[in-house]
Amino acid sequence: MYWLKLSNLLLLLGATAWLVKTPDWEPMLAFIGFLTAFLVQDIKEFRKANLNKSILNHDKENFKEYDLILQGTELLDELNNGIYNLRTDMGFTKKLWRFLRKAEQIEGEFNDKDIQKSFSVAVDNLKNLSSFLAKHFFVPNEGVDKVSEGEFLLYLYPELKNSNEPDKRKIYKDREEELHMIIDQVIKSYESYRKLIKKKMLI
Repeated sequence: MYWLKLSNLLLLLGATAWLVKTPDWEPMLAFIGFLTAFLVQDIKEFRKANLNKSILNHDKENFKEYDLILQGTELLDELNNGIYNLRTDMGFTKKLWRFLRKAEQIEGEFNDKDIQKSFSVAVDNLKNLSSFLAKHFFVPNEGVDKVSEGEFLLYLYPELKNSNEPDKRKIYKDREEELHMIIDQVIKSYESYRKLIKKKMLI
C-alpha cells in the first residue's frame, strides 16, 4: 500500500513537471489521470482507517461487556482455586451462563476475525465446562454450605466422594479426571484469547 501511494505520487509529480514544461493536452490528460489515481488511493486509505477504527471501537466495547458479566481474573481464580478443587457456587454458574448466552448472539461477536476465532475456541471450552457443572455438581444432602440468600456451594458428586463402594469411587475419580482436563483446555484457550485482546486492543 505504501509503495503504491509513493508510486502514484511520483507519477503525479512527473506529470506536473511535464505539464509545466509543455502545456499541452497530452500532459494535461496525464496530470488529470495521475491526480485522480492519487486522490482515489487517498480516499480508500481514509475509508479503511475509519473502518478499522470502527471495528476496534466495537470490539473494545464488546470485550468490556463480557468482562462486566464475568471478569477474567474471577474466571481464572474460580477455575484454579474453586472448580479444580471440585467445588463452585451458584453465583459463578449463573455468571458463566450469562457470558455464554451473550456469546450466542450476533451482537456478541467480535468484528476482528482473529479475535473472534480465538474467542470461539474459548467459548466452546467454556460450554463444555458449563455442561459438566450442570450434570455432575450438586448441593449435598447434608452439610449444605450457604453462600448467600438462595445460593449454595456445589460439589462434584458429594454423595460419592466418601463412598465405600468401589464402583461409586471409580465414577467419582473418572469425573474428577475429566473435569481437570476440561479446566486445562478452558485456561489455555481463554488465556490465548486474552493475550490477543491485549495485543490488538492494548487493554
